[in-house]
Amino acid sequence: MRAFLVVVAGACAALVGAVNPGVFKECNDSSLCRRFRRTAEHVEANAPFISPYSVDDLNAAALSDGVLHTTVRSALHPSVRFGLNVTFFDDGSARLRMDEASPTYNDLRHYDGAATWAIKRLPNIAGDASLSTHDKGVTVSWAGNQFILEYEPLRLSFVRDGVVQAVVNDRSLLHMEHFRSKPENFPLEGEDATSKRDAALREAYAAQPTRRTAPSDKTFDAWASYESDDGGEWSESWGGKEDTKPKGPEAVGIDVSFPGYETLYGLPEHASPLALRTTREPAPGEEDEPGRFSDPYRLMNTDVFEYHADSPMSLYGSAPILHAQSKGSAVSVLWLNAAETWVDLHKTKARPAPPPGHTDARATAVRDDGFLSGGTDKRTSHAHFVSESGVLDMFVFLGPSASDIMSQFTQLVGRTALPQYFALGYHQCRWNYVSSDDVLDVSARFDTNDMPVDVIWLDIEYSSEHMYGVWDRGNFPDPEALAGALDAQGRKLVIIIDPHLKKSDDYYLYKEARDRDLLVKTRSGSNYEGTCWSGLASWIDFFKPEVWRWWIEQHSLARKKLVGNARNLFFWNDMSEPAIFDGPELTSPKDVVHHGGWENRDVHNINGLIMHNLTAAGTVERELGTKDKDGRPGVRRRPFVLTRSWWLGSQVSAATWTGDNMGTWEHFAVSVPMILSNGLGGMSFCGADIGGFFGNPDKELLVRWYQAGIFEPFFRAHAHSDTKRREPYLLDDEARASVRRILQLRYELLPVWYTAFWYSGQTGMPVLRPQHLVFPHDRKGFTVGDQYYLDGLLVKPAVSQGVDHVEMYLAERGPYYHYTTGHVYKGVPSGTNVRVPAPMDHNVPLLQRAGTILPVHTRARRAAELQANDPYTLRVALPKTGPKHAHGTLYTDDGQTYAHEDGAFIARQFELAEDGKSLRLTSRALSLGGVASASSYASKHTARVERVIIYGLDKEPKKVVVHDGQAREVKFSYTPSQKRRATSDDSSELVSASLVIHNPSTRISADWDIEIVV
Repeated sequence: MRAFLVVVAGACAALVGAVNPGVFKECNDSSLCRRFRRTAEHVEANAPFISPYSVDDLNAAALSDGVLHTTVRSALHPSVRFGLNVTFFDDGSARLRMDEASPTYNDLRHYDGAATWAIKRLPNIAGDASLSTHDKGVTVSWAGNQFILEYEPLRLSFVRDGVVQAVVNDRSLLHMEHFRSKPENFPLEGEDATSKRDAALREAYAAQPTRRTAPSDKTFDAWASYESDDGGEWSESWGGKEDTKPKGPEAVGIDVSFPGYETLYGLPEHASPLALRTTREPAPGEEDEPGRFSDPYRLMNTDVFEYHADSPMSLYGSAPILHAQSKGSAVSVLWLNAAETWVDLHKTKARPAPPPGHTDARATAVRDDGFLSGGTDKRTSHAHFVSESGVLDMFVFLGPSASDIMSQFTQLVGRTALPQYFALGYHQCRWNYVSSDDVLDVSARFDTNDMPVDVIWLDIEYSSEHMYGVWDRGNFPDPEALAGALDAQGRKLVIIIDPHLKKSDDYYLYKEARDRDLLVKTRSGSNYEGTCWSGLASWIDFFKPEVWRWWIEQHSLARKKLVGNARNLFFWNDMSEPAIFDGPELTSPKDVVHHGGWENRDVHNINGLIMHNLTAAGTVERELGTKDKDGRPGVRRRPFVLTRSWWLGSQVSAATWTGDNMGTWEHFAVSVPMILSNGLGGMSFCGADIGGFFGNPDKELLVRWYQAGIFEPFFRAHAHSDTKRREPYLLDDEARASVRRILQLRYELLPVWYTAFWYSGQTGMPVLRPQHLVFPHDRKGFTVGDQYYLDGLLVKPAVSQGVDHVEMYLAERGPYYHYTTGHVYKGVPSGTNVRVPAPMDHNVPLLQRAGTILPVHTRARRAAELQANDPYTLRVALPKTGPKHAHGTLYTDDGQTYAHEDGAFIARQFELAEDGKSLRLTSRALSLGGVASASSYASKHTARVERVIIYGLDKEPKKVVVHDGQAREVKFSYTPSQKRRATSDDSSELVSASLVIHNPSTRISADWDIEIVV
């Protein structure tokens, strides 16, 4: 059952201003962060520093069935042993796991279940792994890579192509707090505290067999920093709430160095730039980094409303994946831990260049083991991961490219699920649409104003006394009729289901959960109670197996427990961090207890994941056991679930958004790198509340946000109850016309979006691709975090007030063609910025890359599913130099069910290439992932190609001939290029020539050729 779940599956009282100071912890407020950061400071101050950790027995490291086993000890605590296992996989990745060896104090255990929830499929164990020994330890070779284990001090290096890519415990920050009894007179205080601590360490060290040279006083002082009392190890308070820490200190930390890698990405979710900033003061002799954060990046899913727009503070979701990028090379690490986690980042100068005569011109040195040390950059990046509990569990992905790593990473934790087609349309939401009449009026006014919309959302006020799933019958007297009325227009309805259950016997979910003993417990064993929107409430323990089938069945149409449930009703799991208004940091106390006796501190970041997995599973199954109005049995349909709290693997079953943002230019601008960063964490189906959740954006900001929103995977407008109504049809005539065409452009591009989601599910690439994923050899583009690629489209939203153009970075000569105007933009081989107009209309800064073919729908529809049989237009962008060549892909299916898994889909590969004196555009079936399209499905698919537009053809054709079983000439029109003088607001000097082939009438599902005779 648990494996099944992995596969298928606000605000508080103060609602104005920014984040309340003192509500959420910074590093200095956390005992965990303070004590591990203090160790790092001691290590840096005492360099070179010798780690107290080493392999226990020099002859004990053994390789068996692709796994290296050994035992690690710490000079600080000679009686404690740690088991270290390194597993090697055939895709070139590896996994490190270290835990306290049994038995531990009072048989306590570190939580080791995070992998159960995160991992969808492990790679195959490497069958070619081999072990060799050397003076310092052992080397394991596998899949063309090497792993070097140095015994004393413990150091673990990962080598690809003879180059060291990552070094674990490079800076001697490994530390795992073992279980122990609380010392008397804790914490040590007074003038002799340090001497007592040092004396205890020296006594422990002297009592053990050692291979070390006796450490200096300086080394002992540095070692002592690991165990220096902080005062918060055994109990800690925040905001008047005590965390009892019944197991005492049990944190784990490790450092990883990336030699020669200067650029880091990942660690979502944070409101910060795409390329991660350093968080530590520079070492002596090192330059400080502009914009450096003073706090580490924090990963702890939390309800942070009106968050800072430039901060490493934790937000609603988290994915502890860190990517390092240098020119043409990448390496990544996954820190598999669900507890509160802090990650410090900093950079140092790379080691000196290789000696004269060495064949590799990299910027880093040859190590004494003969391997080159690092990537191609002049600086080395360092990361220090610290989690409050759990085991050391880390995957290392050696690429070699960032796209390879995204494939490996998402194969491990799950790839983006193919959504229903409607989910890629426009979603309209606010807190709250107050009645059925309000909802239907909104839907009707979109139609009146010729604006497409697919989904209307209901926030918490639809429910009676915030008992989710129980309708307020005064304002929503007939939920079934409401859903049916929307369904008749091809539209959907989403309702919110939060995880807090109002403590009332009138609430069926609470009563059932209480009576079945399905609720989270306090330390004493009673049901935990806190406050949220419903007042006094309890929370479901989603870790409990008995919950799983119970929650899934709540969504069954046959059981009819959820009133108003229908094929076009979908779900929003908000507040699932969980958000608790009277809890510490507005979330769950860490010492509440889940199934298996595990505390919230161990599993905190997983809470939301299980809830939305179960909701998705219930949505998939809900029609089973029913029949439709024509008597046909219910089928399994793909779910749509929105979650605010997310973790590794959430992309398998849910979409997310960037939470309770503000209607400001700062929040608008940071939403772009936030969405891109979430994609690098595996969570592609993401967006931001259009216009901002809080505040009243002016017309310029709102229109700009719509221009950007149509290029976000999840496209939803949302607003707080205190804001003015701002549905797009309420804008003035000029702005309303602009937004109408902006919305229509989103729907025009839905075939591109749907194909991109399918491709993401096949390959692991994010739907929106940052610059470094597309051009991994262009170092100049690594810090570009405000533009991205959607298939062959380059997008850069205008996110600054008062601008009339944007600077778009082109990493290649091009050309790039403006999507709506046809203007031509060219880069240079080394990359350059071009000025592209950004008017306040639908001519958004959107360029099509040369060499691409995009299938689009140009018919205006009020909802996405109404496009099912619409004809296609193919947009072809040709290169200006070299061979005339372009290619593109289309994927389509029924847009709802899982029939595509049995071949009920169409996947086409379009290619335009030179053929003698002609150009030939072809359409052929594409099989990707081992499943071929069923011919019976393709034969029933009648959609045709109604137009082909080709940009960059510099000569008018003599004729155009379609070959689809017969040869027939078709009409075309040709417009030559138009040269003009570039203006100060536009780098383009040319409007491209264009060829329009009219109504070739070829079926999109068939093989055909179009011959262009020039």
